[in-house]
Amino acid sequence: MEVRFLHEIDKFRAKELWGYSFENEEPFFSWYFDEVFKTENTIGIFENNQLMSCLQMQPYILNLNGTLLDATYIVGVVTAPEYRGNGAIKKLIPRAIKEINDRGHCLSILMPFDTTFYNKYGWGLCYSQIKYEIPIEILSKYGERKGIFFPIDFNDINDLNRIYKLFLRKNNGFVERDLRNWEILLKDLKADGGYAFVLRDIDGTSLGYIFYIISQDKIYIRELAWVNEKAKKSLLFFISNHSAQISRVEWNAPLSDITYLMLRDTTTPKPTNIVRIVPFMCGRVINVKEALSRCRYDERISFSYTLKINDKYADWNNKTLSIVIDKGNPKVYETEMDNVDIECDIKTFSQLYFGALSINEALEIDNVKLHNENKLSSLGDIFTKKNNYINEYF
Repeated sequence: MEVRFLHEIDKFRAKELWGYSFENEEPFFSWYFDEVFKTENTIGIFENNQLMSCLQMQPYILNLNGTLLDATYIVGVVTAPEYRGNGAIKKLIPRAIKEINDRGHCLSILMPFDTTFYNKYGWGLCYSQIKYEIPIEILSKYGERKGIFFPIDFNDINDLNRIYKLFLRKNNGFVERDLRNWEILLKDLKADGGYAFVLRDIDGTSLGYIFYIISQDKIYIRELAWVNEKAKKSLLFFISNHSAQISRVEWNAPLSDITYLMLRDTTTPKPTNIVRIVPFMCGRVINVKEALSRCRYDERISFSYTLKINDKYADWNNKTLSIVIDKGNPKVYETEMDNVDIECDIKTFSQLYFGALSINEALEIDNVKLHNENKLSSLGDIFTKKNNYINEYF
């Protein structure tokens, strides 16, 4: 058995494994392997020179905890059917963790098929979304016609990015998208037969955008963003104008979204709208010292604490750290101190770091050992629950 990065000659086999395990519909299938898939970002397990299992490591930048951080998105974890049950993932994941750290990326994210499957490797659920399934007529009563809609092309990317950042200004953990990220999003949508429109006012200022797919009697909104409430109502009214084609609309929104409070609904005999929280993405801190060093807190925060992490798959994290925060800027040192203020495993720390859990919530479910009660109030200032949002699928 050999574990290594793929070569170009291995690409066809990787494509076969993806097609067997995931989707193989064209034109998306060929487009993905022509433009997104990179052998230098793919680790595989080989048996007798045959690729049996692999995963991809896509580089991203996350806007998290007040700063921009390099992160690796693990996607396309696949194993040949005849090789499943042989412990391939147990070999691939530790190798991926090492490679991510060697690349200088202190964070990793992945979209799990089961939110607990990767817990033992240190990934914990860090992102959830609100999922809406709404009858089309409900939107017509909420939305209103304002502005003008235009089909989106690549010349609109700067406008899209401005709207995206304004839309997520109160959120945490989102991707800092560059030109290539936007091009991939738009090409992916086109490959799936989707549509993209931008909303502008009469002066030509862009106020919102929508990416969506029409399938059977539903519209599936891939992404919806706006700069103010009027723009949101215009976008939803735009969708309601498809009532002759569809009966229902589905979309995912940040947990901070409150649209459900404004939509007409019923309680009997059953709710008209389906609104629920769905899991989306897991996160992991790959290098604790580096991740903590890069944080930026409120300048009013100044205190120090000691931390011990238990990490079975990243030995460089199994150290006691002393963190000194001065006016919001942390400095992190390794220490030999026996007595520490706080101790936890890497999964829990990752959820604390990403803001999926607050320190008080982690204590409530016994996932953290607090050895110094005097530090709790200050720790509560840095390990707070945040509105995390991400909408990348690969």
